[in-house]
Amino acid sequence: MFTTEWLVLLGSIGEFAIAGVIYYELEENRASTFLANVQNPDFLNDRRKLYEAYVAVAQPGTSLKARAEAFKDKIEGNIDLRSSCDLQWINIDRLQYDLRNSFFHSRLLADWFPQVLVSLWVMTGLYVRDRQVTGPVDAHQYGINAVKQSLQTLASRALKRGGRIGPITIRGAPNSPSVEIPEEMLRAMCQDIDAPFK
Repeated sequence: MFTTEWLVLLGSIGEFAIAGVIYYELEENRASTFLANVQNPDFLNDRRKLYEAYVAVAQPGTSLKARAEAFKDKIEGNIDLRSSCDLQWINIDRLQYDLRNSFFHSRLLADWFPQVLVSLWVMTGLYVRDRQVTGPVDAHQYGINAVKQSLQTLASRALKRGGRIGPITIRGAPNSPSVEIPEEMLRAMCQDIDAPFK
């Protein structure tokens, strides 16, 4: 026979189970919303414009540092490009902020799109760093943390696949040259995220 204490205990366990199911459903909804936002056609088109402008900004063979400096100048001088860049980082910062306390999906951005985040950082990191210095709030820290997590994801996947972490290729318009982030640079970025700019 169940006593009153047992019934209360079973009721409490049932409440915890229901709360757990509700939390899990909220987490899955958050992850689904995140994936829908990140795969939004406008978000993808803006990123494609950045890729094309980045690849075209300098001659093939230009160092990543020189290319990043030239691209920063181009972003600052072109309102449409600056808007595209800002929107990419606003979305990434917001998405990472939304996921930061997720029990199941806190690394979702880095696990699903590590190459995208690393490429975007190599392309626009100097611009982002400049905005951090001149801006009133260090809002981009969430996105930068997502880039660091992305580098960790690439490194851990490399260990499982025999040790190669890269390269990552940034492609511009069809039939245009591409820019490669070599493996040694990706390894250096695992230690210092700003390695491409030094």
